[in-house]
This record gives sequence, C-alpha cells and structure tokens, in this order.
Amino acid sequence: MTTMMTQTRHFPKPRTIAAIRELVAINIASSDSLTQASGKISDSRLRSAFTELALERRRQAADLNQLIFPEGDGSRFTSSSPSRVHRAIMACIDKLDDGLVAVLAEVVRGEVYIRSKYESALSHIGQEKVLDVLRRHYGAVKKSYHRIHSLFSDFSAQ
Repeated sequence: MTTMMTQTRHFPKPRTIAAIRELVAINIASSDSLTQASGKISDSRLRSAFTELALERRRQAADLNQLIFPEGDGSRFTSSSPSRVHRAIMACIDKLDDGLVAVLAEVVRGEVYIRSKYESALSHIGQEKVLDVLRRHYGAVKKSYHRIHSLFSDFSAQ
C-alpha cells in the first residue's frame, strides 16, 4: 500500500501578510532614500554608512518577501506613500541646498519611522517564523538608528 505524504504549508495570515508587505515597501524605500542621501554627501564616512544601510535594507526586504513568496515567484512590492513623501523631502533638501545636517536629519526621521513600523508589526504578529525574522530585523534597525543618530549628533555639533 502506497501512502502519499503531503507537506502542510503554514502561510501567514492576511493581517501578517499586510504587515510584511508594508515592511517590504518601507525597507525598499529606505534603501532608495539612503542611496539617494549617500549621493548628496561628500563625507566618505557618511557615504559608507548610508551605502551599508541601503544594502542591509534590500536584504531585509528580500528576507520578508521570502516569508510571503517562499517559492521565489518574483513578486515584489513598491514603496509606500510615506516613503514617497520622504523621497520628496530629500529632493527638496537637494534643491534648497540645506546641506549635510538637513540630509542627516531626514535620514534620522526615516530611521525613526522604520523602527516604529517594526515595533508595530512585532506587537501584532504571532507566527513564530515571522517573529524570528522581524526580531532579527528590528535589532538591525535599532542598531542603525543609533549609528545614524550618533553621526547626526557628531556632524550637527560641528
């Protein structure tokens, strides 16, 4: 007698999927904004920090996408409305030539925003596999926030 074994997949709940989609969009927008900011700055230490963080955010978006699309079907999300506003602010800073401190201040605001979105997601999601990924990302986001805030403090004091 032949028996067929089927693997049961545990897909995230709709509310979890919505939260993950939002985090994917925010990570992509954050990466785009950090890349844009790195292009506006001549300081090599800041450029390097922004570039590293941009790559980290792309990896986080890919990790989150994998939770929704484990087969890697290529589906991707676009950035959210608040992210588009953030990029518009960065463009205005560029036009106004407010300088390094203005760019850093906007990057700090972006870090606060992404951190708050991870905190919100962590408080509403109960699936362990998703929570493990979110906790790891949240730790990285907190670390990057402190790094950027420290850089902002250093440069704004000059």
